[in-house]
Amino acid sequence: MTHPERKRTGLETALANLQARWGVRIVRKLGKPETVTVPHLETGFATLDRALGIGGLPRGHVSELVGAPTSGAGTVALKTLANAHYIGEMTVYLDLSGTFDADYAVRCGVRLANLLLVRPTSDAEAFDIAYTLVSSGSVGALIYDAGAEMYLSVVWRLLLAPLANSACAFIYLSESATAESAAVRLYIERERWLYRRRDVRGYRARVTILENKFSALRNPVSVLIGFSGAVAGDGV
Repeated sequence: MTHPERKRTGLETALANLQARWGVRIVRKLGKPETVTVPHLETGFATLDRALGIGGLPRGHVSELVGAPTSGAGTVALKTLANAHYIGEMTVYLDLSGTFDADYAVRCGVRLANLLLVRPTSDAEAFDIAYTLVSSGSVGALIYDAGAEMYLSVVWRLLLAPLANSACAFIYLSESATAESAAVRLYIERERWLYRRRDVRGYRARVTILENKFSALRNPVSVLIGFSGAVAGDGV
C-alpha cells in the first residue's frame, strides 16, 4: 500500500469512528451528494419513515418514543415489530409497565409466535434481560416499555456496545423519560379522533422529531392510525 493510500485509509477509518460515536451528520465530505445508508426497520407509517431520513428506526441504536397512553407511540412501536416479523425475525417486548395488550398487538400485525414477552419485576432485572438478549445477536427488535418509570442511569451506557454490534432496533417506550443515549427521539401526541358517521374509525397523531443523529431534523409530521379490524397506518 502506497503512502497516499495509507493516509486515505486512515482518514476513512477515523471518519467512520467519529460518525459511529457522534452520528453521521457530525462530519462529511463536500463536493458530492450526502447519502446515508443506515440499517433500519420501517415503522409502517410512510410519512414518518421519510421524515426520519433513513427509512425507519435504526438498528444497533436506541430510539426513544415518548407519548401518553393512546398517543400513538405504542402503535408505532408495535407496527415496527410487525415489520421485523414480516421478514422472519424474533423480537422482544419487555413489559415493565404491565400494559401489553396481545389482542391489539395482533391487530397491529404482530405475530405472537415470533415475540418473546418478558415481564420483569424490577429495573435491574429488566436491564439484565435486555443486555443478555441484545448481546445474543438473535433479536431483530426490542421494545422496552417503561411507561411512567424512569431508570436511565449510567448503567444503560453499558448496553450501547453490544447494541452497536447487533442488528437490533432498540425502542425505549415511555411517557416522559429522556434516554440520554437515544440516537432518535420522537414525541408523539394524539391530535384528534377520526369518525365515520358516529363511529370512531381511528385518529390522527402528530410526531415531532426531537433528536435524529442520522438526518436533519424535519418539521412535525402527522400519521393516521385507523381501526378496521386490523390497525392500519397512513392513508386510512
